[in-house]
Amino acid sequence: MPTRHTAKLILAAITASACTALAGPLTPPPGPPSSTNKTLQQVEPRTPISTGGVTISIGDPTSYYLTNDINTTGTAIGISAAATIDLNGFIINQIGVNNVAGITIGDVPSGVVVIRNGTIRNFRGRGVSSTFANTRVILENVHIENCGDDGAFIRGDADIVNSTAHANGGSGFRVDGTARVSGLRATENVVTGIVVEAGVVTESIARDNGSNGFSLGGIVIDAGSVIAVNCFAKNNDSRGFFATDPVTLVNCHSAENGINGFQLDNDASLEGCIARQNGNVGILAGQSATLSRCIASENATNGIRGSSDTVIDSCSVTDNVTGIVAGTGGLVIRCFAAGNSTNYDMTSADHGAIITPAGAFTSTNAFANIAY
Repeated sequence: MPTRHTAKLILAAITASACTALAGPLTPPPGPPSSTNKTLQQVEPRTPISTGGVTISIGDPTSYYLTNDINTTGTAIGISAAATIDLNGFIINQIGVNNVAGITIGDVPSGVVVIRNGTIRNFRGRGVSSTFANTRVILENVHIENCGDDGAFIRGDADIVNSTAHANGGSGFRVDGTARVSGLRATENVVTGIVVEAGVVTESIARDNGSNGFSLGGIVIDAGSVIAVNCFAKNNDSRGFFATDPVTLVNCHSAENGINGFQLDNDASLEGCIARQNGNVGILAGQSATLSRCIASENATNGIRGSSDTVIDSCSVTDNVTGIVAGTGGLVIRCFAAGNSTNYDMTSADHGAIITPAGAFTSTNAFANIAY
């Protein structure tokens, strides 16, 4: 049996052998040391743009960035292939009187055109113009102002996020395809703030525009449905929200618009929306629409006006000329009306009982409408 001293010697030998086996070579490789990392150009090759009049075609590089502000008499960038343009915080500006767009996008049936991070302004035509239905465009953090036509016009599918359109001669943002739109602000445009034919619109604002704040649905080409969530329309000359085709609006707010707060087509759905101080009707609903948990107050004529077969459920209407006008075959239940010249006009619609409490409310009818 080995002694304790012998065991220590054996353990030391094993440890030394293991360390020797794990150690690397001590002699450095020949030549000067060099980096083993790739450059940014190798990781993501990008081509600089410093002047206007650039064209991007199939076979050209696919990633570009601005190095400075660009002042141009013609179109700054023409794109006919998939590409990414990083405006890099700079401004593309037109000088002169040529009727051109800032950035034009051609027929790109495969791939995506991405434009991000900068400002386009003062073009006599559109800020961004994409007129082919096959082309998909992404705009991110793009600001378009004082252009003579639409701020951005896209006929194909589009993603537009965190962008603004101000004081353009047409609409602020117009998508005649399917859009995914979030975080837009469209102000003081001559026509409509935001036009979307189909898709989803969230967290966006349209105010002080010359026509509607939002125009939603199949307005120009094919019919399409739109979902709008948490959007705000204020002080537009015509309607806050104008919708054709079945649309769904959730938690949207329309205030101080020249005509109607919301004007909906057939089969629309409005939930948790607010219409205040609009120049005509707060909420004008099409046939077979459904309105639930909505508020209409201080509108110039009707708070809510339903067409035939419209369901109006759990809504509050106050201080309008007429609170709720229900269409033939409609249904009105669980609503509250107060301070209107006429609270309810429901002679041609089904409805729950209308209760006018005196003092304490004691009714147990869950479907009753209340009038104060």
